[in-house]
Amino acid sequence: MSTWDPANYYFSGQGTVLIGERNAAGKATGLVPVGNVSDLKIAIATQVLEHKESYSGARGIDLRLTQETKATLSATLESFNSYNLGVALRGATTMRNAGTSTTEAMNVWFGKVVALNYPNWTGAPSAVRQGTQSLTAYVNDTTPWDYKYNAAAGSIQFNDGQNGNVAAVGLASTANAGATALSTPFASSAVTGGMAQLTLTFATAPGSAADVGKKCMVQVLTGTDAALINGRAWTIVARTATTLVLDISGAKSNQAVTVTGAGTSFAAIEGGAGDITYTYGASNLVQALTAGEVSRWLRFEGLNTADSNASVIVDVFKFSVDPLKELSLISEGIGQITLEGNVLADPLQGTSKYFNVIHTR
Repeated sequence: MSTWDPANYYFSGQGTVLIGERNAAGKATGLVPVGNVSDLKIAIATQVLEHKESYSGARGIDLRLTQETKATLSATLESFNSYNLGVALRGATTMRNAGTSTTEAMNVWFGKVVALNYPNWTGAPSAVRQGTQSLTAYVNDTTPWDYKYNAAAGSIQFNDGQNGNVAAVGLASTANAGATALSTPFASSAVTGGMAQLTLTFATAPGSAADVGKKCMVQVLTGTDAALINGRAWTIVARTATTLVLDISGAKSNQAVTVTGAGTSFAAIEGGAGDITYTYGASNLVQALTAGEVSRWLRFEGLNTADSNASVIVDVFKFSVDPLKELSLISEGIGQITLEGNVLADPLQGTSKYFNVIHTR
């Protein structure tokens, strides 16, 4: 046995990390536990000037002058909450109360999803309209529908009739829905330049030349092939003052169709006005990168699991967090929020200006 056997106190840490604001006196104003933290490190680096003597022939180092001492901290958080996100993203967090959004304005885009102002709906929307025309919600795969909704995300999708059932007779079906009535000779079809097309005639065509490339939905045509066209959205390939020309190559294997219409036949270009009414639950909104740099107090209330869970406490007086380098939103494992930044010198503190460690060994 060696004469000078040491007493060893090994360390393996776990514990709780708390972060909070500082007051003008450099004290913590209230600390928030940030949830599970899988990794917490303080790193210390120095910048040193080394001087070489020039008299011995060996050019030996005869002086080391410390020019800078720098402390950094990193913490890997695994609790995805608004407080942690606000700290990591330098964001402003707003708590939004439950409520009702009444006739919230939106635009109707065929086959596309529209995001509304609030998520976390408490149920189905009480009213969805294109113009002032009420629309029909999706029920099942055998019933025509105008829209589907995602209550959790607060979004709505309008039917384009191309990947399932055609739209119900509300969407694009009347002047109330912002649709325009067809006029004599209503509709004609031909294959032009290798593309099956449908020409719709109006007293005055809706939209403008800028709408070429958008979708147009037609309702209440008649004729042998009307079911192939009605309630489906087709791409506008040309427009004149009185006509819209639609690409209907997907309707009948790129063949012309047999359809006609009447004064009760309507068409509407996507992007028209609509509105929705729904109720929603409370949520938290984090607006990223809206706040300046803020120095915070960080405290570790730890346990030394290699020493009977002895208490270990670390207080970092002035931690300046850099904006989050990466926010991983899709992954196979548990998402992590890695806080990184500098431990700044705080002249308001006592002996150490950076941090202290309290333990029982």
